[in-house]
Amino acid sequence: MDGFKRRLNESVQLKLSFTLSLAILGVASVAGVISFLSAFDEAHELQDDALRQVAQLMDRQRLSLAPPTTDVHPKDVDEESRVIVQRLGETNPSEASVDAGGTLSLPTKLADGLHTLEVGGETFRVLVKTTAAGERIAVAQERASAMKSPAMERCAQ
Repeated sequence: MDGFKRRLNESVQLKLSFTLSLAILGVASVAGVISFLSAFDEAHELQDDALRQVAQLMDRQRLSLAPPTTDVHPKDVDEESRVIVQRLGETNPSEASVDAGGTLSLPTKLADGLHTLEVGGETFRVLVKTTAAGERIAVAQERASAMKSPAMERCAQ
C-alpha cells in the first residue's frame, strides 16, 4: 500500500508541474505577442511622426524641392531610413529608380494624409501635404522588410 500512495502522490505532483508549466508558457506567449504588436505599432507611429516633421519643416521653412540628381548617390545610405520628398504629380518624373535617387511614381489624386502604397514592388509610407503656398508635396519612406508581410500590414491598419 505504501508504494501505491507514493506513485499516486508522484503522479499528482507530475500533473501539477506539467499543468503549471503549460500555464506559464501560455501566459509568456501571450505577453510576447502583445509586446511585439505594441512595439510594432510604436515603430509605425515613430515613422509617421518623422514624415510629419519633415513635411512641416518643408512648409515652415519654405524649402524648395530641387529636381533629383541621379549622378550623386551616397555609398553608405541605408535605403530603408532614407526620406524622399517630392512634388505630388510632377509632370516629368525621373527615369531613374527610387534606389538610384529617382522619384516615386505616385497617383496625383492622393488625398492629404498618410498612405501605405506599393511602388515598384516596394512598400512606402507616404504623407501627402498641401503647403501654405498651395503646393502639394509627398514625403515618403520605405517600410522595412519585416513590415512588408501581409499579416503585419493587416495588423497595422
